[in-house]
Amino acid sequence: MGASRTRHYFYGKDLSIEKYLTVLEGEYARIIEKIGDGEGDITNAEGIALRRFVYLQYSRTEQAVKRRTDGMSQMDTAAHRGMEAHRTGKPNLSHRNMILRVMKTFLQTESAVQDLDIILLRNRTSRGFVTSDDPAVLTNRLLAQRQGADSTGIASTGVQLTMPLSPRVTLVCFDPSAYLVEAARVIGSTCESLRTFKPSTSFSF
Repeated sequence: MGASRTRHYFYGKDLSIEKYLTVLEGEYARIIEKIGDGEGDITNAEGIALRRFVYLQYSRTEQAVKRRTDGMSQMDTAAHRGMEAHRTGKPNLSHRNMILRVMKTFLQTESAVQDLDIILLRNRTSRGFVTSDDPAVLTNRLLAQRQGADSTGIASTGVQLTMPLSPRVTLVCFDPSAYLVEAARVIGSTCESLRTFKPSTSFSF
């Protein structure tokens, strides 16, 4: 009983974040059921919910918490290198604090993903898409090809955010100013709903 209460209050006693996540997860479950094996119309509102959920999945996994923890630790080390005598304290790198930080960042930056267009890639091969406990992948082919960079931010030009929704369907969110999508309809802020997606869909500059 006590453990349950602790879990319920994890993001704060007003439960505002928990309630928000419950709504978001419910919307996602309904959309996934609608998509089924890759058929079905996706509205602009549902596209917004999908973008939001895939960004949430990128932000709140154990790997996301580890990325944030490692980043803060490295920044602290760099900031105090050669000046340890002047250190007044150390950052709070507790697991709970890091989770709260990544969730705060998610809530502050989730609007950035709404500038991305989305496509659903339908898998017609004999091998299904594979997922993991860190299912969403943030990449930037534009930045990687131009600068050789291996990291990117959600608001960077050329960003791509990808996550399998099922063994048959993967969601790709991408910067429409950086990529051309061929052989597919695209859901944007004002684009039409889409029904089917061809496996030949590809990105090009």
